[in-house]
Amino acid sequence: MKILLFNKKTNSGILFNAIFGGGLIKLGIALVILMTGGYIFQVSEMTKETYAVQRHTIEIGSVMDQNRDQEYSFLQSNSLSRAEALLDGSDFEKINRIHFIEIPEPQVALK
Repeated sequence: MKILLFNKKTNSGILFNAIFGGGLIKLGIALVILMTGGYIFQVSEMTKETYAVQRHTIEIGSVMDQNRDQEYSFLQSNSLSRAEALLDGSDFEKINRIHFIEIPEPQVALK
């Protein structure tokens, strides 16, 4: 067991350097600088990703609007009223009465 005795001749600076060796302080400062740099990098990446999400959200809304417009125009171009308008403009005649051909019950042919 070591016992440190302090007397008037002991210089506290020498004792501090003897205990911490100066390298520990440099290592601590380097770690603080490294952690600060890592924090700044993480904040920068998070900010970039946030803006990317916002940009993609706006783009998704735009694509959804285009999809809705295309679906509306497709339904409008394939509607029954459009088909009737095309038939009215053609040479077809409108039918008033319908006559069905009646087929008698099937008969078996004998030889």
